[in-house]
Amino acid sequence: MPYPERRTSRQPINPSAKRTRAEPHRPPVSSPTKSSHDRLTRSCGPCGPISGIGSRATRLTSGQTEERTDARSAGPRLLGAVIDLIIAAGIDAVVLYYTLRLCGLSFADLRALPPVPMFGFLALLNGGYLTLFTAAGGQTIGKMLAGTRVVPAAPADGPRRLAVAAALLRAAACFVSLLPIGAGFLMAVFRADGRALHDEIADTHVVRA
Repeated sequence: MPYPERRTSRQPINPSAKRTRAEPHRPPVSSPTKSSHDRLTRSCGPCGPISGIGSRATRLTSGQTEERTDARSAGPRLLGAVIDLIIAAGIDAVVLYYTLRLCGLSFADLRALPPVPMFGFLALLNGGYLTLFTAAGGQTIGKMLAGTRVVPAAPADGPRRLAVAAALLRAAACFVSLLPIGAGFLMAVFRADGRALHDEIADTHVVRA
């Protein structure tokens, strides 16, 4: 007696699944970020990497900060101010001498000169001296001898030379610092950043040349 034919149902094989089972197991690839950072740290020392945009900007900022805080001492500023004051007084004396001589007067007749025009002329003369020298190189003759220089206070990575408008504003603010009794200049002695009143007005800073 013939046996009945037994039928079995076979599901179709998915080629992609077969291909997935046939592929060998691959271990996950670790990220090279940590190992690269370790190698860079070992090669550069405990201080970290010394190259790159971030580190270069950090070094530049710290260098400019050191340069700006180098002239906090009031000694060089005072020396430069005294020298400039002597120079300005000498120029004023020469101007007054020749003005009196042209008028046929002596120093005893100084009151005969009109005070407002004469004071205005001397103020323009002294202000022009401060403005031109500061705008040209950040240094008057007194600052050249004292080893200091005027630079913009902000931004730190901006231009190092003072603009003519800023130099003119600073020169005009110097007359404000003289009143009363030079109190604006004394601010540089008591402030931590060494800035006087005219530095605050013109947004400037005095540093070592």
